[in-house]
Amino acid sequence: MSEQKRYLATGLLPLHTPRLRLRVMRKAEAQFQADYRSDPAVAEYQFWDLPYTIERSLAQLAGPDEPEGLVVGGTTTLAVVLAETGEVIGDLAVSIDRTGLTAEVGFTLIPRHQGKGYAREGTEALVDLLFDQPGMVRISGELDPLNIASARVLEAVGLEHEADTKQSFWWRGHWADNRTYGVTATDYRRWRTRPQAPPGLVELVPLTNANYRDFASLATHYTQLRFTPTVLEMFAEVHFGNSSDGALQLRGIEAGGEPVGLLVVAEAAGGESPALHRLLIDRRHQGRGIGRRTVEQIADRLRREGHSALTARWTPGRGGPRGFFEKLGFVVAPGRVDPVTQGTLDLR
Repeated sequence: MSEQKRYLATGLLPLHTPRLRLRVMRKAEAQFQADYRSDPAVAEYQFWDLPYTIERSLAQLAGPDEPEGLVVGGTTTLAVVLAETGEVIGDLAVSIDRTGLTAEVGFTLIPRHQGKGYAREGTEALVDLLFDQPGMVRISGELDPLNIASARVLEAVGLEHEADTKQSFWWRGHWADNRTYGVTATDYRRWRTRPQAPPGLVELVPLTNANYRDFASLATHYTQLRFTPTVLEMFAEVHFGNSSDGALQLRGIEAGGEPVGLLVVAEAAGGESPALHRLLIDRRHQGRGIGRRTVEQIADRLRREGHSALTARWTPGRGGPRGFFEKLGFVVAPGRVDPVTQGTLDLR
């Protein structure tokens, strides 16, 4: 039967990354896969029922004589192998439709290897490979809306949140919500060619009738909306809202003359320190050091004006900005448990 199948990327697999090797997973590894996919810590948000049976693995994995390629009109499971040790630490799954022009990706890692960037590294290499195939139009991924860690992996490799559908997926005896991420070949090329080096110049500029539309098109990652409002919400908050921190000042952030973010600072009022009220860096420009340099500029200005401290407040949670602020020197008061976390930067 294998000769009747169509394959993509034959001759291009195994796929190598700095730390990983991605190869087709074989039926001989079915018991191993069934064991780690049956681990509740692995399967917490996965679509399959538990236990994950060896019969299911056997039906999914490639036979010993099948080529190192991606099946068109079916699902291929790639073993994620540590290049240094040869240890298999999980798998990537890719389902390609019958036209060979769209694909869906997923990833599963053994718990002790999660949180080390392997899912991102492997998925990014796989998405690159897929879009290198002639005519590939779109790649997507679906997940439980509670699965923030996996959503952040998809965001990091260039997929964008497209939709949440309520009670649309039958999962372990009940109807569950579903979240879809996707990216077209055109948008992925823009993502891969985005600026990634630190910019030469970062400036804070006033918003005017001439430039506000350029800043209005900026957007953070969807998972970051738990911590950062949208641009529209920031505009409304500054122009129509009230802040107990004092008057709000909105500034655009430019890097090399290009709009990349927005900043809202609350001026000192009622004896309180000035506050970094909001900070948004566009998803395409994160990781370039722009946020750090922006905060440092604000701190320098306030220091010159004679202020002794700058505060920042944020919603706590996994993937939130606490680590970013602490690296800049903000200190969180010990023992406080609030819906909003406050950090203070000593400017003296």
